[in-house]
Amino acid sequence: MVVGFILINCDSNYLDYVLDELKEIKGISEICNVFGTFDFVVKVEAKDIEIFTEIISFKIRRISKLKSTLMLIGANPDGEFL
Repeated sequence: MVVGFILINCDSNYLDYVLDELKEIKGISEICNVFGTFDFVVKVEAKDIEIFTEIISFKIRRISKLKSTLMLIGANPDGEFL
Protein backbone atom coordinates (compact mmCIF):
# COMPACT_ATOMS: atom_id res chain seq x y z
CA MET A 1 0.00 0.00 0.00
CA VAL A 2 1.28 3.45 -0.93
CA VAL A 3 0.04 6.39 1.15
CA GLY A 4 0.79 9.97 0.30
CA PHE A 5 -0.43 13.51 0.77
CA ILE A 6 -0.94 16.05 -1.97
CA LEU A 7 -0.85 19.74 -1.10
CA ILE A 8 -2.98 21.66 -3.58
CA ASN A 9 -3.08 25.35 -4.40
CA CYS A 10 -5.92 26.51 -6.64
CA ASP A 11 -7.69 29.60 -7.87
CA SER A 12 -9.52 30.91 -4.78
CA ASN A 13 -12.68 31.57 -6.81
CA TYR A 14 -12.95 27.85 -7.61
CA LEU A 15 -12.50 26.13 -4.22
CA ASP A 16 -15.94 24.50 -4.38
CA TYR A 17 -15.36 23.32 -7.95
CA VAL A 18 -11.99 21.77 -7.08
CA LEU A 19 -13.43 20.14 -3.95
CA ASP A 20 -16.26 18.58 -5.97
CA GLU A 21 -13.76 17.25 -8.54
CA LEU A 22 -11.53 15.78 -5.82
CA LYS A 23 -14.49 14.00 -4.21
CA GLU A 24 -15.05 12.08 -7.46
CA ILE A 25 -11.54 10.59 -7.61
CA LYS A 26 -11.19 6.98 -6.51
CA GLY A 27 -8.13 6.58 -4.28
CA ILE A 28 -8.58 9.82 -2.36
CA SER A 29 -9.43 8.82 1.19
CA GLU A 30 -9.44 12.25 2.88
CA ILE A 31 -9.70 15.89 1.82
CA CYS A 32 -9.02 18.79 4.16
CA ASN A 33 -9.48 22.45 3.27
CA VAL A 34 -6.67 24.44 4.92
CA PHE A 35 -5.50 28.02 5.33
CA GLY A 36 -2.05 29.18 4.27
CA THR A 37 0.05 28.61 1.17
CA PHE A 38 -2.09 25.66 0.10
CA ASP A 39 -5.87 25.31 -0.13
CA PHE A 40 -6.27 21.53 0.28
CA VAL A 41 -4.41 18.61 1.80
CA VAL A 42 -5.49 15.37 0.15
CA LYS A 43 -4.67 11.86 1.38
CA VAL A 44 -4.22 9.33 -1.41
CA GLU A 45 -4.06 5.57 -0.89
CA ALA A 46 -3.20 3.12 -3.65
CA LYS A 47 -2.25 -0.54 -3.99
CA ASP A 48 1.12 0.27 -5.56
CA ILE A 49 3.26 3.18 -6.77
CA GLU A 50 2.04 2.85 -10.37
CA ILE A 51 -1.60 3.34 -9.37
CA PHE A 52 -0.60 6.13 -6.98
CA THR A 53 1.23 7.92 -9.81
CA GLU A 54 -1.76 7.52 -12.15
CA ILE A 55 -4.08 9.09 -9.57
CA ILE A 56 -1.76 12.08 -9.20
CA SER A 57 -0.75 12.57 -12.84
CA PHE A 58 -3.92 11.68 -14.70
CA LYS A 59 -6.66 12.61 -12.25
CA ILE A 60 -5.65 15.20 -9.65
CA ARG A 61 -3.25 17.26 -11.76
CA ARG A 62 -5.72 17.35 -14.66
CA ILE A 63 -8.32 19.28 -12.64
CA SER A 64 -8.69 22.72 -14.15
CA LYS A 65 -8.12 25.74 -11.89
CA LEU A 66 -5.22 24.10 -10.01
CA LYS A 67 -2.21 26.39 -9.65
CA SER A 68 0.24 23.93 -8.08
CA THR A 69 0.60 20.64 -6.25
CA LEU A 70 3.22 19.22 -3.92
CA MET A 71 3.40 15.46 -3.44
CA LEU A 72 4.55 13.81 -0.20
CA ILE A 73 4.86 10.01 -0.26
CA GLY A 74 4.85 8.06 3.00
CA ALA A 75 8.21 6.49 3.84
CA ASN A 76 6.91 3.62 5.98
CA PRO A 77 6.79 0.44 3.87
CA ASP A 78 3.63 -0.80 5.61
CA GLY A 79 1.79 2.52 5.12
CA GLU A 80 1.22 2.88 8.86
CA PHE A 81 1.88 6.11 10.71
CA LEU A 82 4.35 6.21 13.57
